[in-house]
Amino acid sequence: MDAKLKTIETMNVLKPSDERVKILIVDDLKANLVALEALLRRPDLEIFQAKSGKEALEFLTQHGFALALIDVQMPGMSGFELAEFMRGTKKTKNIPIIFVTATAGAQSFSFKGYESGAVDFLLKPLDPYAVRGKVNIFVELFRQKNMMKYQLDTITDLLAAVSHAKKEAELANEAKSQFLTNMSHEIRTPLSAILGYSELLADPEQNRSDVLTCSSGIQRNIAHLTKLVDEILDISKIEAGKFDVEMDTFLLLPELGEIFNSLQVQAVAKGLKFNISFDSDMPDTIRSNPMRLRQILLNIIGNALKFTDEGHVSIAVATVPNLQLGDGFHLLQFSVNDSGCGLTPEQQDRLFKPFTQADSSVTRKYGGTGLGLVLARRLAQALGGDVVINHSHAARGSSFVVTLDPGSMKNIPMRSCLTAADLCLRPLNSKTIFGPVRRLANVKVLLVEDGPDMQMLMKRMLEISGATVALAVNGLEAVKMALENDFDLVLMDMQMPVLDGYEATQQLCAAGFMRPIVALTANSMQGEREVCLAAGCKDYLSKPVKAIDLIDTVERLVNKAGQDHSIDRCGNE
Repeated sequence: MDAKLKTIETMNVLKPSDERVKILIVDDLKANLVALEALLRRPDLEIFQAKSGKEALEFLTQHGFALALIDVQMPGMSGFELAEFMRGTKKTKNIPIIFVTATAGAQSFSFKGYESGAVDFLLKPLDPYAVRGKVNIFVELFRQKNMMKYQLDTITDLLAAVSHAKKEAELANEAKSQFLTNMSHEIRTPLSAILGYSELLADPEQNRSDVLTCSSGIQRNIAHLTKLVDEILDISKIEAGKFDVEMDTFLLLPELGEIFNSLQVQAVAKGLKFNISFDSDMPDTIRSNPMRLRQILLNIIGNALKFTDEGHVSIAVATVPNLQLGDGFHLLQFSVNDSGCGLTPEQQDRLFKPFTQADSSVTRKYGGTGLGLVLARRLAQALGGDVVINHSHAARGSSFVVTLDPGSMKNIPMRSCLTAADLCLRPLNSKTIFGPVRRLANVKVLLVEDGPDMQMLMKRMLEISGATVALAVNGLEAVKMALENDFDLVLMDMQMPVLDGYEATQQLCAAGFMRPIVALTANSMQGEREVCLAAGCKDYLSKPVKAIDLIDTVERLVNKAGQDHSIDRCGNE
Protein backbone atom coordinates (compact mmCIF):
# COMPACT_ATOMS: atom_id res chain seq x y z
CA MET A 1 0.00 0.00 0.00
CA ASP A 2 1.18 3.53 -0.76
CA ALA A 3 2.88 5.09 2.29
CA LYS A 4 0.82 8.25 1.96
CA LEU A 5 -2.47 6.35 1.99
CA LYS A 6 -1.29 4.16 4.89
CA THR A 7 -0.64 7.32 6.88
CA ILE A 8 -4.18 8.49 6.18
CA GLU A 9 -5.58 5.18 7.39
CA THR A 10 -3.68 5.19 10.69
CA MET A 11 -3.80 8.90 11.59
CA ASN A 12 -6.11 10.37 14.22
CA VAL A 13 -6.99 7.04 15.77
CA LEU A 14 -8.26 8.94 18.82
CA LYS A 15 -10.87 11.49 17.77
CA PRO A 16 -11.43 14.70 19.76
CA SER A 17 -14.77 13.36 20.96
CA ASP A 18 -12.92 10.41 22.58
CA GLU A 19 -10.43 12.52 24.56
CA ARG A 20 -10.90 13.84 28.11
CA VAL A 21 -11.11 17.65 28.20
CA LYS A 22 -8.58 19.35 30.49
CA ILE A 23 -9.61 22.15 32.85
CA LEU A 24 -7.27 24.18 35.09
CA ILE A 25 -8.50 25.56 38.43
CA VAL A 26 -6.28 28.00 40.33
CA ASP A 27 -6.80 29.04 43.99
CA ASP A 28 -4.43 29.54 46.90
CA LEU A 29 -6.79 27.76 49.29
CA LYS A 30 -6.79 23.96 49.09
CA ALA A 31 -10.36 23.76 50.40
CA ASN A 32 -11.61 25.93 47.53
CA LEU A 33 -9.81 23.74 45.00
CA VAL A 34 -11.30 20.56 46.45
CA ALA A 35 -14.80 22.06 46.54
CA LEU A 36 -14.57 23.36 42.95
CA GLU A 37 -13.25 20.06 41.62
CA ALA A 38 -16.07 18.21 43.35
CA LEU A 39 -18.57 20.43 41.55
CA LEU A 40 -16.98 19.79 38.14
CA ARG A 41 -15.92 16.16 38.41
CA ARG A 42 -17.20 13.87 35.62
CA PRO A 43 -15.66 11.07 33.49
CA ASP A 44 -14.99 13.15 30.38
CA LEU A 45 -13.08 15.90 32.24
CA GLU A 46 -9.50 15.92 33.56
CA ILE A 47 -9.09 18.60 36.22
CA PHE A 48 -5.72 20.10 37.23
CA GLN A 49 -5.32 21.99 40.56
CA ALA A 50 -2.81 24.83 40.96
CA LYS A 51 -2.33 26.63 44.33
CA SER A 52 -0.45 29.61 42.84
CA GLY A 53 0.14 31.52 39.63
CA LYS A 54 3.61 29.98 39.33
CA GLU A 55 2.27 26.44 39.59
CA ALA A 56 -0.46 27.31 37.09
CA LEU A 57 2.14 28.49 34.57
CA GLU A 58 3.96 25.18 34.83
CA PHE A 59 0.75 23.31 33.97
CA LEU A 60 -0.03 25.73 31.14
CA THR A 61 3.31 25.07 29.45
CA GLN A 62 2.79 21.28 29.60
CA HIS A 63 -0.91 20.84 28.71
CA GLY A 64 -3.62 22.19 26.41
CA PHE A 65 -6.56 23.39 28.48
CA ALA A 66 -10.14 24.04 27.35
CA LEU A 67 -10.77 26.47 30.23
CA ALA A 68 -9.04 28.08 33.24
CA LEU A 69 -10.98 29.04 36.40
CA ILE A 70 -8.73 31.46 38.32
CA ASP A 71 -9.17 32.98 41.76
CA VAL A 72 -8.52 36.73 41.62
CA GLN A 73 -7.10 37.30 45.12
CA MET A 74 -3.90 35.25 45.43
CA PRO A 75 -0.55 36.08 47.09
CA GLY A 76 2.53 36.46 44.90
CA MET A 77 0.75 36.59 41.53
CA SER A 78 -2.86 37.72 41.40
CA GLY A 79 -5.40 36.21 39.06
CA PHE A 80 -5.32 39.36 36.90
CA GLU A 81 -1.53 39.12 36.52
CA LEU A 82 -1.75 35.43 35.61
CA ALA A 83 -4.41 36.22 32.97
CA GLU A 84 -2.29 39.01 31.45
CA PHE A 85 0.67 36.63 31.21
CA MET A 86 -1.54 34.01 29.53
CA ARG A 87 -2.81 36.54 26.99
CA GLY A 88 0.76 37.48 26.09
CA THR A 89 1.87 33.90 25.38
CA LYS A 90 1.09 32.22 22.07
CA LYS A 91 0.26 28.81 23.54
CA THR A 92 -2.17 30.12 26.16
CA LYS A 93 -3.61 33.31 24.69
CA ASN A 94 -6.79 31.62 23.42
CA ILE A 95 -7.66 29.69 26.60
CA PRO A 96 -10.94 31.07 27.99
CA ILE A 97 -10.59 32.46 31.55
CA ILE A 98 -13.33 32.63 34.17
CA PHE A 99 -12.42 34.62 37.28
CA VAL A 100 -13.63 33.30 40.62
CA THR A 101 -14.07 36.13 43.13
CA ALA A 102 -16.09 37.46 46.03
CA THR A 103 -15.52 41.14 45.11
CA ALA A 104 -16.77 41.64 41.53
CA GLY A 105 -19.48 44.09 42.43
CA ALA A 106 -17.59 47.29 41.54
CA GLN A 107 -17.75 48.30 37.87
CA SER A 108 -14.05 49.17 37.81
CA PHE A 109 -13.23 45.67 39.06
CA SER A 110 -15.24 44.07 36.22
CA PHE A 111 -13.54 46.31 33.65
CA LYS A 112 -10.12 45.32 34.97
CA GLY A 113 -11.08 41.64 34.78
CA TYR A 114 -12.28 41.83 31.19
CA GLU A 115 -9.23 43.89 30.19
CA SER A 116 -7.06 41.12 31.65
CA GLY A 117 -8.73 38.64 29.31
CA ALA A 118 -11.64 37.19 31.27
CA VAL A 119 -14.68 35.86 29.43
CA ASP A 120 -16.86 35.62 32.55
CA PHE A 121 -17.01 35.76 36.37
CA LEU A 122 -18.15 33.30 39.03
CA LEU A 123 -19.11 34.88 42.35
CA LYS A 124 -18.43 33.35 45.73
CA PRO A 125 -20.19 31.62 47.38
CA LEU A 126 -20.44 29.51 44.21
CA ASP A 127 -23.81 28.52 42.78
CA PRO A 128 -23.33 24.87 41.65
CA TYR A 129 -25.80 25.27 38.75
CA ALA A 130 -24.10 28.43 37.48
CA VAL A 131 -20.64 26.82 37.75
CA ARG A 132 -21.61 23.67 35.87
CA GLY A 133 -23.65 25.57 33.28
CA LYS A 134 -20.86 27.99 32.36
CA VAL A 135 -18.18 25.30 32.34
CA ASN A 136 -20.36 23.06 30.16
CA ILE A 137 -20.65 25.83 27.57
CA PHE A 138 -16.89 26.25 27.24
CA VAL A 139 -16.25 22.50 27.27
CA GLU A 140 -18.70 22.07 24.42
CA LEU A 141 -17.17 24.96 22.47
CA PHE A 142 -13.74 23.41 22.94
CA ARG A 143 -14.96 20.05 21.69
CA GLN A 144 -16.60 21.63 18.62
CA LYS A 145 -13.46 23.62 17.84
CA ASN A 146 -11.27 20.52 18.11
CA MET A 147 -13.71 18.46 16.06
CA MET A 148 -13.73 21.07 13.31
CA LYS A 149 -9.93 21.11 13.33
CA TYR A 150 -9.88 17.31 13.24
CA GLN A 151 -12.28 17.25 10.31
CA LEU A 152 -10.37 19.96 8.50
CA ASP A 153 -7.08 18.13 9.01
CA THR A 154 -8.65 14.87 7.83
CA ILE A 155 -10.10 16.50 4.72
CA THR A 156 -6.79 18.23 4.00
CA ASP A 157 -4.91 14.94 4.30
CA LEU A 158 -7.48 13.11 2.18
CA LEU A 159 -7.31 15.79 -0.49
CA ALA A 160 -3.53 15.50 -0.45
CA ALA A 161 -3.82 11.71 -0.78
CA VAL A 162 -6.32 12.02 -3.62
CA SER A 163 -4.07 14.52 -5.36
CA HIS A 164 -1.13 12.18 -4.91
CA ALA A 165 -3.09 9.19 -6.21
CA LYS A 166 -4.34 11.21 -9.16
CA LYS A 167 -0.83 12.21 -10.14
CA GLU A 168 0.33 8.61 -9.89
CA ALA A 169 -2.61 7.41 -11.99
CA GLU A 170 -1.95 10.04 -14.63
CA LEU A 171 1.72 9.09 -14.81
CA ALA A 172 1.09 5.34 -14.73
CA ASN A 173 -1.80 5.06 -17.19
CA GLU A 174 -2.22 7.63 -19.92
CA ALA A 175 -4.64 5.25 -21.60
CA LYS A 176 -7.30 6.17 -19.07
CA SER A 177 -7.12 9.79 -20.17
CA GLN A 178 -7.82 8.64 -23.69
CA PHE A 179 -10.61 6.50 -22.31
CA LEU A 180 -12.26 9.57 -20.78
CA THR A 181 -12.04 11.36 -24.11
CA ASN A 182 -13.62 8.38 -25.85
CA MET A 183 -16.26 8.15 -23.12
CA SER A 184 -17.21 11.80 -23.56
CA HIS A 185 -17.62 11.19 -27.27
CA GLU A 186 -19.61 8.00 -26.70
CA ILE A 187 -22.00 9.75 -24.31
CA ARG A 188 -22.41 13.05 -26.13
CA THR A 189 -23.01 11.50 -29.54
CA PRO A 190 -26.21 9.60 -28.61
CA LEU A 191 -27.30 12.49 -26.37
CA SER A 192 -27.03 14.80 -29.37
CA ALA A 193 -29.09 12.39 -31.44
CA ILE A 194 -31.75 12.10 -28.74
CA LEU A 195 -31.94 15.88 -28.42
CA GLY A 196 -32.21 16.31 -32.18
CA TYR A 197 -34.91 13.66 -32.60
CA SER A 198 -36.84 15.15 -29.66
CA GLU A 199 -36.78 18.59 -31.25
CA LEU A 200 -37.99 17.14 -34.56
CA LEU A 201 -40.88 15.41 -32.78
CA ALA A 202 -42.02 18.83 -31.57
CA ASP A 203 -42.49 19.97 -35.18
CA PRO A 204 -46.25 19.89 -35.99
CA GLU A 205 -45.45 19.23 -39.66
CA GLN A 206 -44.03 15.77 -38.92
CA ASN A 207 -45.96 12.95 -40.59
CA ARG A 208 -46.39 9.47 -39.12
CA SER A 209 -43.37 8.08 -40.96
CA ASP A 210 -41.18 10.90 -39.64
CA VAL A 211 -42.47 10.34 -36.11
CA LEU A 212 -41.62 6.63 -36.29
CA THR A 213 -38.15 7.46 -37.61
CA CYS A 214 -37.52 9.86 -34.70
CA SER A 215 -38.92 7.39 -32.18
CA SER A 216 -36.68 4.60 -33.49
CA GLY A 217 -33.67 6.91 -33.38
CA ILE A 218 -34.36 7.87 -29.78
CA GLN A 219 -34.80 4.24 -28.73
CA ARG A 220 -31.63 3.19 -30.52
CA ASN A 221 -29.51 5.89 -28.88
CA ILE A 222 -31.01 5.29 -25.44
CA ALA A 223 -30.15 1.60 -25.78
CA HIS A 224 -26.59 2.60 -26.62
CA LEU A 225 -26.35 4.85 -23.54
CA THR A 226 -27.87 2.21 -21.27
CA LYS A 227 -25.39 -0.40 -22.51
CA LEU A 228 -22.54 2.04 -21.93
CA VAL A 229 -23.60 2.77 -18.33
CA ASP A 230 -24.10 -0.93 -17.59
CA GLU A 231 -20.62 -1.76 -18.91
CA ILE A 232 -18.99 0.92 -16.77
CA LEU A 233 -20.81 -0.28 -13.63
CA ASP A 234 -19.97 -3.92 -14.34
CA ILE A 235 -16.29 -3.21 -14.98
CA SER A 236 -16.15 -1.15 -11.77
CA LYS A 237 -17.65 -4.00 -9.74
CA ILE A 238 -15.34 -6.57 -11.32
CA GLU A 239 -12.23 -4.45 -10.69
CA ALA A 240 -13.35 -3.93 -7.08
CA GLY A 241 -13.82 -7.68 -6.59
CA LYS A 242 -17.52 -7.23 -5.80
CA PHE A 243 -19.00 -8.97 -8.81
CA ASP A 244 -21.07 -12.12 -8.36
CA VAL A 245 -23.29 -13.96 -10.84
CA GLU A 246 -26.43 -15.86 -9.92
CA MET A 247 -26.97 -19.15 -11.73
CA ASP A 248 -30.37 -20.24 -12.96
CA THR A 249 -31.77 -23.00 -15.15
CA PHE A 250 -33.41 -21.77 -18.36
CA LEU A 251 -34.39 -22.86 -21.87
CA LEU A 252 -31.46 -22.34 -24.23
CA LEU A 253 -33.07 -21.94 -27.68
CA PRO A 254 -35.62 -19.22 -26.78
CA GLU A 255 -32.84 -17.24 -25.11
CA LEU A 256 -30.56 -17.57 -28.13
CA GLY A 257 -33.46 -16.64 -30.40
CA GLU A 258 -33.96 -13.31 -28.59
CA ILE A 259 -30.22 -12.56 -28.62
CA PHE A 260 -29.68 -13.37 -32.30
CA ASN A 261 -32.89 -11.58 -33.23
CA SER A 262 -31.55 -8.12 -32.41
CA LEU A 263 -28.16 -8.92 -33.94
CA GLN A 264 -29.76 -10.02 -37.21
CA VAL A 265 -31.49 -6.64 -37.44
CA GLN A 266 -28.08 -4.93 -37.20
CA ALA A 267 -26.63 -7.23 -39.86
CA VAL A 268 -29.49 -6.58 -42.27
CA ALA A 269 -29.13 -2.83 -41.73
CA LYS A 270 -25.47 -3.05 -42.82
CA GLY A 271 -26.18 -5.37 -45.73
CA LEU A 272 -24.25 -8.26 -44.17
CA LYS A 273 -24.98 -11.97 -44.32
CA PHE A 274 -25.80 -13.26 -40.83
CA ASN A 275 -25.25 -17.02 -40.63
CA ILE A 276 -26.11 -19.26 -37.68
CA SER A 277 -25.30 -22.97 -37.52
CA PHE A 278 -25.42 -25.71 -34.89
CA ASP A 279 -22.46 -28.10 -35.07
CA SER A 280 -23.66 -30.59 -32.46
CA ASP A 281 -26.68 -31.64 -30.45
CA MET A 282 -27.90 -28.92 -28.09
CA PRO A 283 -29.25 -29.28 -24.53
CA ASP A 284 -32.84 -28.16 -23.97
CA THR A 285 -31.84 -26.32 -20.78
CA ILE A 286 -28.61 -25.05 -19.28
CA ARG A 287 -27.67 -23.71 -15.87
CA SER A 288 -26.01 -20.32 -16.20
CA ASN A 289 -26.97 -16.64 -16.08
CA PRO A 290 -29.19 -15.66 -19.04
CA MET A 291 -28.60 -11.92 -18.66
CA ARG A 292 -24.81 -12.34 -18.67
CA LEU A 293 -24.94 -14.80 -21.57
CA ARG A 294 -26.87 -12.18 -23.52
CA GLN A 295 -24.33 -9.51 -22.55
CA ILE A 296 -21.37 -11.63 -23.67
CA LEU A 297 -22.82 -12.55 -27.05
CA LEU A 298 -24.11 -9.06 -27.78
CA ASN A 299 -20.63 -7.69 -27.08
CA ILE A 300 -18.66 -10.26 -29.10
CA ILE A 301 -21.03 -10.63 -32.06
CA GLY A 302 -21.87 -6.92 -31.94
CA ASN A 303 -18.14 -6.22 -32.19
CA ALA A 304 -17.91 -8.42 -35.29
CA LEU A 305 -20.83 -6.57 -36.89
CA LYS A 306 -19.31 -3.23 -35.97
CA PHE A 307 -15.94 -3.91 -37.62
CA THR A 308 -17.35 -5.63 -40.72
CA ASP A 309 -18.40 -3.35 -43.56
CA GLU A 310 -19.13 -6.02 -46.16
CA GLY A 311 -19.35 -9.78 -46.31
CA HIS A 312 -20.61 -11.85 -43.43
CA VAL A 313 -20.73 -12.56 -39.70
CA SER A 314 -21.18 -16.24 -38.86
CA ILE A 315 -21.88 -17.97 -35.54
CA ALA A 316 -21.37 -21.70 -35.00
CA VAL A 317 -22.88 -23.10 -31.79
CA ALA A 318 -21.72 -26.41 -30.33
CA THR A 319 -21.07 -28.36 -27.16
CA VAL A 320 -17.43 -29.42 -26.75
CA PRO A 321 -15.60 -31.49 -24.10
CA ASN A 322 -14.43 -29.60 -21.04
CA LEU A 323 -10.77 -30.64 -21.02
CA GLN A 324 -10.17 -29.24 -17.54
CA LEU A 325 -12.90 -31.33 -15.87
CA GLY A 326 -12.49 -34.47 -17.99
CA ASP A 327 -14.94 -37.06 -19.31
CA GLY A 328 -18.63 -36.30 -19.09
CA PHE A 329 -18.22 -32.54 -18.76
CA HIS A 330 -18.87 -30.10 -21.56
CA LEU A 331 -18.66 -26.45 -22.50
CA LEU A 332 -21.14 -24.51 -24.57
CA GLN A 333 -19.13 -22.91 -27.40
CA PHE A 334 -19.89 -20.03 -29.78
CA SER A 335 -17.43 -19.53 -32.64
CA VAL A 336 -17.85 -16.04 -34.14
CA ASN A 337 -16.24 -15.41 -37.53
CA ASP A 338 -16.37 -12.24 -39.61
CA SER A 339 -14.96 -10.82 -42.82
CA GLY A 340 -14.14 -7.48 -41.26
CA CYS A 341 -11.03 -5.32 -40.96
CA GLY A 342 -9.12 -7.82 -38.81
CA LEU A 343 -6.23 -7.14 -36.44
CA THR A 344 -2.46 -7.02 -36.69
CA PRO A 345 -0.42 -9.04 -34.12
CA GLU A 346 0.39 -5.78 -32.28
CA GLN A 347 -3.29 -4.88 -32.08
CA GLN A 348 -4.15 -8.36 -30.82
CA ASP A 349 -1.73 -7.89 -27.92
CA ARG A 350 -3.77 -4.94 -26.71
CA LEU A 351 -7.08 -6.79 -26.68
CA PHE A 352 -8.77 -7.67 -23.38
CA LYS A 353 -7.07 -4.77 -21.58
CA PRO A 354 -9.41 -2.28 -19.89
CA PHE A 355 -9.85 1.18 -21.41
CA THR A 356 -7.90 0.38 -24.60
CA GLN A 357 -8.73 -0.25 -28.25
CA ALA A 358 -6.64 -1.61 -31.09
CA ASP A 359 -5.35 1.89 -31.86
CA SER A 360 -6.53 5.50 -32.12
CA SER A 361 -7.55 5.10 -35.77
CA VAL A 362 -10.04 2.43 -34.68
CA THR A 363 -11.52 4.83 -32.15
CA ARG A 364 -11.85 7.60 -34.72
CA LYS A 365 -13.52 5.38 -37.33
CA TYR A 366 -15.71 3.09 -35.24
CA GLY A 367 -16.03 4.76 -31.83
CA GLY A 368 -16.30 2.77 -28.62
CA THR A 369 -14.72 2.74 -25.18
CA GLY A 370 -12.63 -0.42 -25.25
CA LEU A 371 -14.71 -2.02 -22.48
CA GLY A 372 -16.73 -4.55 -24.50
CA LEU A 373 -14.16 -7.29 -25.02
CA VAL A 374 -12.77 -6.95 -21.50
CA LEU A 375 -16.21 -7.22 -19.95
CA ALA A 376 -17.20 -10.14 -22.18
CA ARG A 377 -14.10 -12.09 -21.15
CA ARG A 378 -14.56 -11.37 -17.42
CA LEU A 379 -18.23 -12.39 -17.60
CA ALA A 380 -17.42 -15.58 -19.51
CA GLN A 381 -14.79 -16.48 -16.92
CA ALA A 382 -17.36 -15.89 -14.18
CA LEU A 383 -19.63 -18.37 -16.00
CA GLY A 384 -16.91 -21.02 -16.08
CA GLY A 385 -15.60 -20.31 -19.60
CA ASP A 386 -13.57 -17.72 -21.49
CA VAL A 387 -13.36 -15.49 -24.57
CA VAL A 388 -10.29 -15.93 -26.77
CA ILE A 389 -9.24 -14.75 -30.20
CA ASN A 390 -8.79 -17.77 -32.45
CA HIS A 391 -7.17 -15.95 -35.35
CA SER A 392 -7.24 -12.57 -37.05
CA HIS A 393 -5.59 -11.05 -40.09
CA ALA A 394 -5.62 -7.43 -41.17
CA ALA A 395 -8.26 -6.83 -43.87
CA ARG A 396 -9.23 -10.54 -43.79
CA GLY A 397 -11.43 -10.82 -40.73
CA SER A 398 -11.31 -12.29 -37.22
CA SER A 399 -12.46 -15.34 -35.31
CA PHE A 400 -13.38 -15.29 -31.61
CA VAL A 401 -14.43 -18.26 -29.48
CA VAL A 402 -16.76 -17.89 -26.49
CA THR A 403 -17.19 -20.72 -24.01
CA LEU A 404 -19.18 -21.13 -20.81
CA ASP A 405 -20.06 -23.96 -18.45
CA PRO A 406 -23.69 -25.03 -19.10
CA GLY A 407 -23.87 -27.14 -15.97
CA SER A 408 -24.48 -30.85 -15.88
CA MET A 409 -26.17 -32.20 -19.03
CA LYS A 410 -27.01 -35.57 -17.51
CA ASN A 411 -30.68 -36.46 -18.04
CA ILE A 412 -31.18 -33.20 -20.02
CA PRO A 413 -33.15 -33.64 -23.30
CA MET A 414 -30.99 -32.86 -26.36
CA ARG A 415 -32.00 -31.33 -29.69
CA SER A 416 -30.50 -32.71 -32.91
CA CYS A 417 -30.06 -31.28 -36.42
CA LEU A 418 -30.90 -27.73 -35.39
CA THR A 419 -30.85 -24.82 -37.85
CA ALA A 420 -31.36 -21.07 -37.59
CA ALA A 421 -35.05 -21.66 -38.40
CA ASP A 422 -35.46 -23.32 -35.00
CA LEU A 423 -34.69 -19.97 -33.37
CA CYS A 424 -37.74 -18.30 -34.98
CA LEU A 425 -35.81 -15.10 -35.74
CA ARG A 426 -38.03 -12.10 -36.43
CA PRO A 427 -37.58 -8.36 -35.85
CA LEU A 428 -39.23 -6.73 -32.87
CA ASN A 429 -41.22 -3.59 -33.70
CA SER A 430 -43.65 -1.25 -32.02
CA LYS A 431 -46.64 -3.40 -33.01
CA THR A 432 -45.19 -6.29 -30.99
CA ILE A 433 -45.25 -4.04 -27.93
CA PHE A 434 -48.36 -1.94 -28.48
CA GLY A 435 -50.38 -4.28 -30.64
CA PRO A 436 -54.11 -4.25 -31.31
CA VAL A 437 -54.64 -6.70 -28.45
CA ARG A 438 -54.99 -4.66 -25.26
CA ARG A 439 -53.02 -7.00 -23.02
CA LEU A 440 -53.78 -5.11 -19.80
CA ALA A 441 -57.51 -4.56 -20.38
CA ASN A 442 -59.42 -4.28 -17.08
CA VAL A 443 -56.16 -4.14 -15.10
CA LYS A 444 -56.06 -1.39 -12.46
CA VAL A 445 -52.55 -0.18 -11.63
CA LEU A 446 -51.34 2.21 -8.93
CA LEU A 447 -48.23 3.98 -10.26
CA VAL A 448 -46.15 5.50 -7.44
CA GLU A 449 -43.63 7.91 -8.97
CA ASP A 450 -42.55 11.43 -8.05
CA GLY A 451 -40.96 12.35 -11.41
CA PRO A 452 -43.40 14.07 -13.82
CA ASP A 453 -41.69 12.69 -16.94
CA MET A 454 -41.70 9.12 -15.66
CA GLN A 455 -45.33 9.53 -14.55
CA MET A 456 -46.38 10.60 -18.02
CA LEU A 457 -44.35 7.98 -19.89
CA MET A 458 -45.24 4.95 -17.80
CA LYS A 459 -48.88 5.96 -17.47
CA ARG A 460 -49.11 6.28 -21.24
CA MET A 461 -47.40 2.91 -21.84
CA LEU A 462 -49.82 1.18 -19.48
CA GLU A 463 -52.92 2.94 -20.83
CA ILE A 464 -52.05 2.10 -24.46
CA SER A 465 -52.03 -1.55 -23.34
CA GLY A 466 -55.49 -1.16 -21.79
CA ALA A 467 -54.70 -0.56 -18.12
CA THR A 468 -56.43 1.95 -15.86
CA VAL A 469 -53.75 3.93 -14.02
CA ALA A 470 -53.91 5.98 -10.81
CA LEU A 471 -50.97 8.13 -9.69
CA ALA A 472 -49.36 8.68 -6.28
CA VAL A 473 -46.38 11.01 -5.89
CA ASN A 474 -44.90 9.63 -2.65
CA GLY A 475 -45.00 6.59 -0.42
CA LEU A 476 -47.38 8.10 2.13
CA GLU A 477 -49.97 8.83 -0.54
CA ALA A 478 -49.39 5.38 -2.06
CA VAL A 479 -50.12 3.52 1.19
CA LYS A 480 -53.40 5.42 1.67
CA MET A 481 -54.55 4.89 -1.93
CA ALA A 482 -53.56 1.21 -2.05
CA LEU A 483 -55.47 0.37 1.12
CA GLU A 484 -58.57 2.36 0.14
CA ASN A 485 -58.88 1.13 -3.48
CA ASP A 486 -58.97 -2.18 -5.33
CA PHE A 487 -55.80 -2.16 -7.45
CA ASP A 488 -54.51 -5.25 -9.23
CA LEU A 489 -50.86 -4.21 -8.91
CA VAL A 490 -48.64 -1.45 -7.52
CA LEU A 491 -45.61 -0.06 -9.37
CA MET A 492 -43.48 1.45 -6.59
CA ASP A 493 -40.63 3.88 -7.16
CA MET A 494 -38.11 3.25 -4.37
CA GLN A 495 -36.51 6.71 -4.07
CA MET A 496 -39.14 9.31 -3.19
CA PRO A 497 -39.68 12.23 -0.80
CA VAL A 498 -41.91 12.12 2.31
CA LEU A 499 -41.88 8.29 2.46
CA ASP A 500 -39.68 6.15 0.24
CA GLY A 501 -40.73 3.00 -1.57
CA TYR A 502 -39.00 0.60 0.83
CA GLU A 503 -40.88 1.91 3.86
CA ALA A 504 -44.16 2.24 1.93
CA THR A 505 -43.91 -1.40 0.81
CA GLN A 506 -43.20 -2.55 4.35
CA GLN A 507 -46.20 -0.60 5.65
CA LEU A 508 -48.47 -2.17 3.03
CA CYS A 509 -47.20 -5.64 3.93
CA ALA A 510 -47.82 -4.97 7.61
CA ALA A 511 -51.36 -3.78 6.80
CA GLY A 512 -52.11 -7.04 4.96
CA PHE A 513 -52.01 -5.72 1.40
CA MET A 514 -52.35 -8.79 -0.87
CA ARG A 515 -51.58 -7.47 -4.36
CA PRO A 516 -48.17 -7.66 -6.11
CA ILE A 517 -45.83 -4.70 -5.64
CA VAL A 518 -43.15 -4.14 -8.30
CA ALA A 519 -40.08 -2.06 -7.41
CA LEU A 520 -39.01 0.69 -9.82
CA THR A 521 -35.48 1.96 -9.23
CA ALA A 522 -32.63 3.66 -11.05
CA ASN A 523 -30.18 1.93 -8.70
CA SER A 524 -28.87 -1.05 -10.67
CA MET A 525 -26.00 -1.85 -8.31
CA GLN A 526 -25.50 -5.38 -7.05
CA GLY A 527 -27.81 -6.32 -4.19
CA GLU A 528 -30.51 -3.75 -4.95
CA ARG A 529 -32.90 -6.40 -6.28
CA GLU A 530 -32.50 -8.43 -3.09
CA VAL A 531 -33.12 -5.33 -0.93
CA CYS A 532 -36.36 -4.59 -2.83
CA LEU A 533 -37.57 -8.19 -2.57
CA ALA A 534 -36.72 -8.25 1.14
CA ALA A 535 -38.87 -5.14 1.64
CA GLY A 536 -41.85 -7.07 0.25
CA CYS A 537 -41.77 -6.42 -3.51
CA LYS A 538 -42.75 -9.26 -5.81
CA ASP A 539 -40.49 -8.18 -8.68
CA TYR A 540 -38.00 -5.51 -9.71
CA LEU A 541 -37.64 -3.26 -12.77
CA SER A 542 -34.50 -1.18 -13.28
CA LYS A 543 -34.78 2.23 -14.95
CA PRO A 544 -34.77 2.99 -17.81
CA VAL A 545 -37.73 0.63 -18.17
CA LYS A 546 -38.58 -0.72 -21.61
CA ALA A 547 -42.26 -0.73 -22.51
CA ILE A 548 -42.17 -4.44 -23.38
CA ASP A 549 -40.59 -5.32 -20.00
CA LEU A 550 -43.11 -3.17 -18.12
CA ILE A 551 -46.12 -4.66 -19.87
CA ASP A 552 -44.80 -8.25 -19.66
CA THR A 553 -44.13 -7.89 -15.93
CA VAL A 554 -47.54 -6.39 -15.13
CA GLU A 555 -49.38 -8.97 -17.24
CA ARG A 556 -47.44 -11.90 -15.75
CA LEU A 557 -47.90 -10.87 -12.13
CA VAL A 558 -51.57 -9.93 -12.47
CA ASN A 559 -52.35 -13.23 -14.18
CA LYS A 560 -50.42 -15.18 -11.56
CA ALA A 561 -52.17 -13.36 -8.72
CA GLY A 562 -55.52 -14.17 -10.31
CA GLN A 563 -54.70 -17.86 -10.67
CA ASP A 564 -52.98 -18.45 -7.35
CA HIS A 565 -55.36 -18.15 -4.39
CA SER A 566 -52.63 -19.12 -1.94
CA ILE A 567 -50.64 -15.88 -2.33
CA ASP A 568 -49.79 -14.30 0.98
CA ARG A 569 -48.95 -10.68 1.73
CA CYS A 570 -47.40 -8.59 -1.03
CA GLY A 571 -47.69 -11.41 -3.54
CA ASN A 572 -44.97 -13.64 -2.03
CA GLU A 573 -45.59 -17.32 -2.45
